[in-house]
Amino acid sequence: DLAVIEASNTEETKVKGHLTPGRAAKLAETANVNTLLLTHMYPEVSQNYALAEAKKYFSGEILIARDGLIVNIDGNKLC
Repeated sequence: DLAVIEASNTEETKVKGHLTPGRAAKLAETANVNTLLLTHMYPEVSQNYALAEAKKYFSGEILIARDGLIVNIDGNKLC
């Protein structure tokens, strides 16, 4: 139900071995999960950019990791 995927770079700054928000979203869509949690984003990847890119390819809920984020898997609630 949940995919936690790194999205380190933008399409313009992508490097081998790291994903972009769009590529992460494609993987999550293929895996047929309900929620995508994007993590490990470099400073040049803004939250707005990440969400916009991910929404192009993923139809479920999209979250951005942040310090203090709690993901409650048992109760099926993400906050």
